[in-house]
Amino acid sequence: ISDKYEADDYMESIIKENLTSKYYCFDKNYNLWTAIPGDALTLNKYSMKVSTGSYSTDPDLTKPLSGITSLSDMCYDCVNSYIYLLVSGDASVGVYAVSTGSEPAIVASTQIGISTLENAGTFTNIAVNGNDFYFADSSCKVYKATGTVTSGSIVIETPTFVNNLASSDILEGYDSSKYDGTYDSISITDLQFGDGLGYGTENVYALVKETSDGLGSTHPDYFYSRGAL
Repeated sequence: ISDKYEADDYMESIIKENLTSKYYCFDKNYNLWTAIPGDALTLNKYSMKVSTGSYSTDPDLTKPLSGITSLSDMCYDCVNSYIYLLVSGDASVGVYAVSTGSEPAIVASTQIGISTLENAGTFTNIAVNGNDFYFADSSCKVYKATGTVTSGSIVIETPTFVNNLASSDILEGYDSSKYDGTYDSISITDLQFGDGLGYGTENVYALVKETSDGLGSTHPDYFYSRGAL
């Protein structure tokens, strides 16, 4: 048992060391992919070493993706083995499908207009499982669309509204003994299918965080944060 815990601690430390960016996902072979914005978005792959049950300490693969300099979210589609990148804008969002073979490359992309979506905020999260595309915005609203990668482009229908998690009762009364005021900031911090690999699941999961203001002039940096799945 002690050997197992030591191995788990080692794997956790390697993952933390590699996560220099908040953008990451795992593929169906449990390899860790990270993306770092810059002059060109840099995609890194850290392989799961089956023989040792641990991750490589240095990237096995590093690939600049020219044409993309910023990023809002990334996810892995287990059905089609693509990494999807979400790049948000005020009037539209860019969606890019990236192959995950030995030479990762952008194989398709599209722009989705969001100005026609009623009261939609900036898109912050994406989750893809085959032809099912889910998006979450900065106001905690979730949208769904059907999409297909074909001939270098992604054909995505206009997203339709699914649910507003900020207005649901998911957090109502939760941990209410801690704070009597109002929580003023709510966001979806993650959106993904099933256990993150999408096998045999029809469910999409959202991780929601709600945070309070600083508590007055005496403790301006003291706040409460709560969440729900």
